[in-house]
Amino acid sequence: MSLLCLSLAACSQSQQVEAVESKPSAVASQSQITQLIADAEAGHVKAQYQVFEYYYEHDKAKALKYLNLAVEQEYPPALNAIGWFYYKGENVAKNSSKALFYLNQAREKGSLLAYVNLATIYQRGDIAAKDEKKAFELLKYASAQGLAEATFNLSNCYAHGLGVVQDKTKAAEYLKKSADQGFALGQYYYGSLLFYGNYVKKNIQESLRYFALAAEQGHVDAQAMLGSLYSSGEYVELDPELSFKWTEKAAKNGHLKALADLGWMYTQGEVVKKDLNKGMQMLQKAAESKSADAMLYLGILYARGQGVERDPKRAFDYYSKAVDSGNTRAKFFLGDAYYQGKGVLADKDKALEILIQASQEGKSVDQLAMKKYDICRLETRMVKDKSMYAIECPLF
Repeated sequence: MSLLCLSLAACSQSQQVEAVESKPSAVASQSQITQLIADAEAGHVKAQYQVFEYYYEHDKAKALKYLNLAVEQEYPPALNAIGWFYYKGENVAKNSSKALFYLNQAREKGSLLAYVNLATIYQRGDIAAKDEKKAFELLKYASAQGLAEATFNLSNCYAHGLGVVQDKTKAAEYLKKSADQGFALGQYYYGSLLFYGNYVKKNIQESLRYFALAAEQGHVDAQAMLGSLYSSGEYVELDPELSFKWTEKAAKNGHLKALADLGWMYTQGEVVKKDLNKGMQMLQKAAESKSADAMLYLGILYARGQGVERDPKRAFDYYSKAVDSGNTRAKFFLGDAYYQGKGVLADKDKALEILIQASQEGKSVDQLAMKKYDICRLETRMVKDKSMYAIECPLF
């Protein structure tokens, strides 16, 4: 449901994420929703809005019926919702004047999220004159009233100098504040600042705490991050079960890399019961969606003949696609394919060129991985300004 636009603090102003005004009411039984509908029909405005939320995901027509009933009674959350719908052209015909009318009405009646939505409009300058200073003041007010979403966007203003002098320190402070207010996006991005040491002192353990808070709220990137960290054992103790848990959650929530990682887990059977068919389906689905990780994994499987008939040419093609799609680790496998002539005519010069690129990008494969994947390591040496290389293949 797109009722609130948020500009990401870690991204450019043009990148946005949308969130709901409030979470749909939890309904424990049919009798409760029946009573809620009865209350809505009787004119109880809060019930009308709750029924709108309840129906929104599976019956738009019914949802809009109850939203309009709440709008007629000038219920602030409903005014904000309909205003945003008119702005986006979502569920209703796009109408800029109605969008501004309803959003301003919602703001006047106390909807703090309307402040945030109006700020988004003034920052963009698409249906109203661009006014970053006004947008900043709207966010500042809503943030002062305790709205985490506004605090998050205020961080973005300081990060990019939107309506205020750029101040990375204040940007980090407001981002932390939104995180501590329980806002999942704020938790994830503040965790990222701590993890990489950007604008704040690097603190891996504290960053993991924020990632976990965001992940528990369903933030897909935080879930994928935790899955990856617990899988590698980097910064945290290796934990295959937690790795699988978070990777699976992220994959189910649409995270492409997590889907590829999950597919790999099923093909290997080290973390979860091996299911080659299920794993291959996941990898193929991810690869079709342009996942470079999935392409690399498929290349490895075809090279090894695991779950599929061994096919060095197809493996080479997947390595090439993975490299072209930005997977730097795949360069090691592609370089090895050129060196050993796996699926392609052997070309040691080409192999060296690719392996040098991989090493310059910090990619390497240890002896155990070399043996597992039957690959050779090309170690480069500079001798009299010329690259020399030594080949070391695993012994079986």
